[in-house]
Amino acid sequence: MAKSFKLPDLGEGIHEGEVLAVLVSVGDSVKEGDPILEVETDKAAVEIPSPFTATVSEILVKPGDVVKVDDVLLKFENGEEKKPAPEAKVPEKEAEEIASTPAIKFPGASPLA
Repeated sequence: MAKSFKLPDLGEGIHEGEVLAVLVSVGDSVKEGDPILEVETDKAAVEIPSPFTATVSEILVKPGDVVKVDDVLLKFENGEEKKPAPEAKVPEKEAEEIASTPAIKFPGASPLA
């Protein structure tokens, strides 16, 4: 499942920043918290950490780009796309044994409706 990473709000009154460095490449695996970008605002240069544990699938910015809060900067692929679970199969012999086992009756229990 692809996930987009947008420039987060970097502080009060900061609406954009300049990309100083892209610290990852397409195909890199990153863990949540690993630095992925360096961005400079009018107040400071900051490292932006990855919000996901995933694989970088696309980089949409390069050093020198001016980006605004909520611009998509990178895309990640988690590599764990959900696949349908295989159906559980009970061997025929076990299925026959289960079907022929008498139901257990508990004293005082009412039958299920």
